Amino acid sequence: MLPINEKYFIYQLLFPNQKSYIGKSINPKGRFLSHKRDALNKSNLVYRAWRKHGEPKLIILGATSPIFINSFEKYWINKLSTFGAGYNMTFGGDGGITYTWSESQKLAQSERMLHKPSHSKGCSWSQEAKDKLSKSVSGSNNSFYGKTHSSTQKEKWSLMRKGVTPWNKGIPQTQKAKDKIRKTLLSKPPKSCPFCCLKMASSNFGRHKAKCQLAPHGKLVGVSEFITARSNYDKCECGEWFTAGRGLNYHKNKCKDKKC
Repeated sequence: MLPINEKYFIYQLLFPNQKSYIGKSINPKGRFLSHKRDALNKSNLVYRAWRKHGEPKLIILGATSPIFINSFEKYWINKLSTFGAGYNMTFGGDGGITYTWSESQKLAQSERMLHKPSHSKGCSWSQEAKDKLSKSVSGSNNSFYGKTHSSTQKEKWSLMRKGVTPWNKGIPQTQKAKDKIRKTLLSKPPKSCPFCCLKMASSNFGRHKAKCQLAPHGKLVGVSEFITARSNYDKCECGEWFTAGRGLNYHKNKCKDKKC
């Protein structure tokens, strides 16, 4: 159903060979750009003509309400004879539905594609291509670089996920997958928490560090900052500062200088 509060436009794509296509849209300029992108790889009368004869000229023929837009489209297709002598595939007023496959055609196409190997099967990217792709989306080249999601967006995602069962719940991982994950994690050197000196895998470090110790102001601080907040930390006899309680007790058991 068309939105009742929108104004629809009838547009004409006039090609260099003087043949035309008539269409309708709320945003003709945006629709023109969409046609231009589709002409690169899609195949129907309009897009084949676009590739063969070049880019057409966009002409706005008029605008009307959604109630009359389909009749208006039929009128212009008939007036300019773009069905038969142009690139429209219907008489208009049908929302762009031009052809429907029969069940036998769908089945035949499915059979053809079923036994047709994928063009990318067995192919792998070269290291140079991987590095180039990585560089193109890393750092300042990433569209989200320096940005953060708003609390509203995070809350929205949280509500969307509540009560939704994960697709892989109850599905055990294969031994091959487990070995691959283990190999990846072991290949990364362990990191040491600056607050409790506990060493752990890189995959767990960020979560642990965030929860290990919070500064009085509720923000995670660096080593130099938490050393100055001495009321919250204890100093080992070896000279190192640690979080009061858990961090210092752990260090005493592991202290290399054995002075504790």
